[in-house]
Amino acid sequence: MDRFVIERDIPGIGAMSSDKLCGAANTSNMALGDSRCNLGS
Repeated sequence: MDRFVIERDIPGIGAMSSDKLCGAANTSNMALGDSRCNLGS
């Protein structure tokens, strides 16, 4: 299985609540899930 590291800057990340951090992680995971279908094409 291929592994990827995705870096991004999120302003104010240190002040985010756990819920906000989980939301950001979920958004990233959904974007990866959508792109996996296109990576093999």
